[in-house]
Amino acid sequence: MSEPGEPDQVSDAASYAVDGVVPANVVRPTSVEALSAALGDADAAGQAVVVQGGRTAVGIGNVPSRYGLALDLSALDQVVSLEPDDFTITVEAGMRVSALQLTLAAHGQFVPLDVAWAEQSTVGGLVARGRGGMRRGRFGSVRDWLIGTSMVLADGTSIKGGGRVVKNVSGFDLPKLFAGSFGTLGAIVQATFKVQPMPAVDVTIVHPCPNVQGAAELGLSLSRTRALDAAVALDPTSASATGLGDGSSAMLALRVAGVLEAVESELTALQDEISGSTPKASDPQAWQAISNLEASPGDNARGLLRLGGPVSIQHEVYQAALGAAGDDARVWGYADSGLVFVSLAADAIASVSTSLRERFRPQGLSVIVDAAPPELKAKLDIWGGSDEGLEIMREIKRRFDPKATLSPGRFVGEI
Repeated sequence: MSEPGEPDQVSDAASYAVDGVVPANVVRPTSVEALSAALGDADAAGQAVVVQGGRTAVGIGNVPSRYGLALDLSALDQVVSLEPDDFTITVEAGMRVSALQLTLAAHGQFVPLDVAWAEQSTVGGLVARGRGGMRRGRFGSVRDWLIGTSMVLADGTSIKGGGRVVKNVSGFDLPKLFAGSFGTLGAIVQATFKVQPMPAVDVTIVHPCPNVQGAAELGLSLSRTRALDAAVALDPTSASATGLGDGSSAMLALRVAGVLEAVESELTALQDEISGSTPKASDPQAWQAISNLEASPGDNARGLLRLGGPVSIQHEVYQAALGAAGDDARVWGYADSGLVFVSLAADAIASVSTSLRERFRPQGLSVIVDAAPPELKAKLDIWGGSDEGLEIMREIKRRFDPKATLSPGRFVGEI
């Protein structure tokens, strides 16, 4: 056991493998000072570092070109500052997302951000991914709720951006830069979020549909006129996996939350448009199960594609994905934000991702391979996209991490 403030040396390096690549060393810092020292030493020695916490999304990205040190931030898991009256909270990056929400719930508040496997996923990982979940159409993404961050750069230097109060600031917005950087610019050690009151009423409507593309189309139509927290289209297998269906049909899951009068008004209107569906109190476990479909920690035996584009082409995307991915494919998505997921057999990943990119790139669809067997990754274009803005990203990487110490080769353009 290390002394207080010093990093724990972890012996089980194999459990920190990334795409089959095992690090030479593992460090689990118990203080920001220890983290800074460990990063600085690795940078000076030319040792590549992959920062991680709950490891629920560690498989996203290219196979690391180098990987010497696993930097596990899960021990940095404390509340730094909680200001319920100011509707803000600051926590360390290793805190589990579920613990963040429980802390806020004690004060009748929450952050409307959804993440797969919230009991394992850490706040640092949530920010590093920077993505919005199933409620993005209503509440936006991580960048919309993040107001401050503290980071440690590759050479061990500590920096801060934003603040702990909700206000407009001028200058370079570091929190938004680091959100979605996938650990390539620095280690996020603290994050400050603005929060909001928990809804007085939270209700779910589940409506069976002939197929998943029909569910998505209906969900999009309803979200344009109704104040929905979420509108999720589920194929029969996915509906069954979440407990919202029995596997006999596709489903549209709608979530409506807020003050009693507003929710009652929305439900009345919805029941007029989708008769026969009975509202029920929302089951947090069922909605978490929907988020969990986005990731399978430690299991990349199948492929997972993440398709993001304009909601106007959503119906075409569903049809094309179902037609290309094979009979055992699972397709679901968030109708109000245009996000579609495709779980498919490993041997179909390359052909399906390529065909979808070629067909829909002119219409603004991005196709990201979120999961694939490691042996296939070297042959795949994981991130897709064009070269637009890539040189700017490379220059930012050079400024923050000139030795390419952090997650080298894993991000867009092998940054």
